Amino acid sequence: MIRLLIRGEWVDPQAAKRDFGAVADQWLDVHPGKSSTIAGYRSVLDRHVPPTFGDTPIGSVDRPMVRSCLASMNRTDLAASTVRNALNVVKAVFTFAIESDMIRSSPASRVKA
Repeated sequence: MIRLLIRGEWVDPQAAKRDFGAVADQWLDVHPGKSSTIAGYRSVLDRHVPPTFGDTPIGSVDRPMVRSCLASMNRTDLAASTVRNALNVVKAVFTFAIESDMIRSSPASRVKA
């Protein structure tokens, strides 16, 4: 643990147990965008993301889960732009979690819609 602290890589294990949905809500609460933008993000989270990640702890979401979420969206009649928007929102939530010291890396990095 000391090495992780020195390198700036330590994260609080309790923070990594926070549900993805709760972290997404916190991200929306502090997002500086216009209210219409926030409403759009909320819509993406409510319609496409929670069914896949839901109550999953943010530190337990892995790259295969992200890819599975995208695959399930691609199997529906969603437009490609909707899938890209959903991935961008998921990536933003994970970036927020990294910046908030909840996780060390994003499972959505290097994933393409």
